[in-house]
Amino acid sequence: MQTEREYRELLSDLNTEKLTFVECFTAYKKIRSFLKQHPAPDNLCEVKIALIGSFTLDPLAVCLDVLARQAGFNPSIFQGGFNLYPREILDPSSPLYGFAPDAAILSLDTETFFGDACFLTGIDDGNARRNKIGAAMGDLTNLADSFLKRSPRSILILNSLSLPLRPPAGIPEEKSRDGFVNLIREANRNLRERFADQPRVFILDLEGCLAAYGKKRASDPRLRYLARIPFAHDFFPHLASEYIVYLRAAFGMARKVLVLDLDNTIWGGIAGEAGWDKIELGDSPAGEAYVDLQKHILSLSRRGVLLAVNSKNNYADAAEVFRKHPRMVLKEEMFAALRINWGDKVENMEEIARELNLGLDSFVFLDDSPVERGFVASALPEVLVPRLPDDPLLFPEFIGSLTVFEKASLTEEDAKKTILYRQRQEAEKLRTESGSLEDYLKKLEMKALIRETGSFTLPRVHQLFGKTNQFNLTTKRYTLPQIEGFLRSGRHKLWNLELSDRFGDNGIVATALVELSPDKKVATIDSFLMSCRVIGRFVEDYFLAHICAACRAAGATKLIGLYAPTEKNAPVKDVYPRLNFNPAGQAEGCFRYELDLEKGSVPAPEWIAPAGEVKS
Repeated sequence: MQTEREYRELLSDLNTEKLTFVECFTAYKKIRSFLKQHPAPDNLCEVKIALIGSFTLDPLAVCLDVLARQAGFNPSIFQGGFNLYPREILDPSSPLYGFAPDAAILSLDTETFFGDACFLTGIDDGNARRNKIGAAMGDLTNLADSFLKRSPRSILILNSLSLPLRPPAGIPEEKSRDGFVNLIREANRNLRERFADQPRVFILDLEGCLAAYGKKRASDPRLRYLARIPFAHDFFPHLASEYIVYLRAAFGMARKVLVLDLDNTIWGGIAGEAGWDKIELGDSPAGEAYVDLQKHILSLSRRGVLLAVNSKNNYADAAEVFRKHPRMVLKEEMFAALRINWGDKVENMEEIARELNLGLDSFVFLDDSPVERGFVASALPEVLVPRLPDDPLLFPEFIGSLTVFEKASLTEEDAKKTILYRQRQEAEKLRTESGSLEDYLKKLEMKALIRETGSFTLPRVHQLFGKTNQFNLTTKRYTLPQIEGFLRSGRHKLWNLELSDRFGDNGIVATALVELSPDKKVATIDSFLMSCRVIGRFVEDYFLAHICAACRAAGATKLIGLYAPTEKNAPVKDVYPRLNFNPAGQAEGCFRYELDLEKGSVPAPEWIAPAGEVKS
């Protein structure tokens, strides 16, 4: 724990909004020195990143390493040579493929990529330039396809091409169909359309990234000639942070819960003093900003982010605002948990985490008070506590720019996430009213459907791999391409379990990845994970009983279960011993358990009924 604390302290003071390259490089050197003496914390997500591109990549590689670590990764980075990416991609024996990346970043600058086409005017050489740009973009898509084919378990992050500050022929080009700016916009649009249905490819909007930072500020013409670097050094932390957004999404590392203060956070004024009809919400500049802020928050909820309230207030005063104010966008029923009292906000936050059965590292807390923010951040360092702007007119832009909730895809479960947690609360109420645990489980009227993962259910299964911490026996993180690779391997089975009960459909709540030995006699459960919403219902027993039956039917005589202990998954350490598996030593950080399928089995709980046939 002390070593982990020291590691995190090296990263804790980095403010990504104002980070300079010098600060990044200083942190990079300190981390290098630390890692020579200590191992990285074992709860980080291991990721191999290949960085290739059209310019000298050293400053980007440094910033990627540091910011990836700050985001919870333990990165290994392969750095390609200056403008060698075509050779690195097309040569199947290149070090790029020997590295076997989980993610590849192909970073391109417009001038190097398009070459002389940047200097042709659309007035005299429109067709020539259109042909050159079309050929370059064709080469790029062919390179992307080649990489995807040769590295089937990797994602690829490309950037769109940025626009010049001034086109070669100036104002007249704006009216030309073959004007340089128009051609680049067309090329970028075609690039996005070309890979719109390819889940392994992400396109970073470089023009938007430059605009957000300041295009003139991001440029350093001297560096282009001195070092083949097209951007100012201090732009690279900003660019690296944008790449990290895509990496977090690809590995399912999005934050899950947005916890809100009320007074002067989602409305102006203090409800208990002003009254529900006198708070600032609409009908003034700040009031309109608070309305737009709530619209942004509602959008996050519709994307699957759980909302909660942690506010010092009289409940009745706050409830009047929710129920009576005509400009309130957010309603009480949209929140998965409410703590509106005069209690300690740290204790409230811990209670919310227990109620939702989620780790604090999935929480984001918004509060206008710097005192309360500091208190929560100090006591609960796992919670992300961003600093709200001092001016409420900036609140909507601030919440709209938060990237920690980004996901690679949205699922049916995301759209009804709050409803699912409401159902869980109804189930908990039933538990307290039941005479015994068995009585409660029977009253739930659970039905389960187990089937192999297909293209429709793959996004939800990928989310489970990325965000499940508590009921996750090996805590392995897999990208979507890696999971797709398992489905094609012929040696793996990936099942998911859908659960319904008397309160509604819970959707896909569990998944298990099983690897068969070449002779199919031994089946190993590589990953076994389940949503925290259904922990305590013995769903894992039902799932394992069917995994045993399916493996036995496939010819396996032995089933091996693995458990890799972490700080968060300690409650599931006894799953295999409890279900008749015998200890079989340790290997590669995992405890091994074995079940002889010719002699033993896992009993299925009688209170869960099949909702359909098990498809193996």
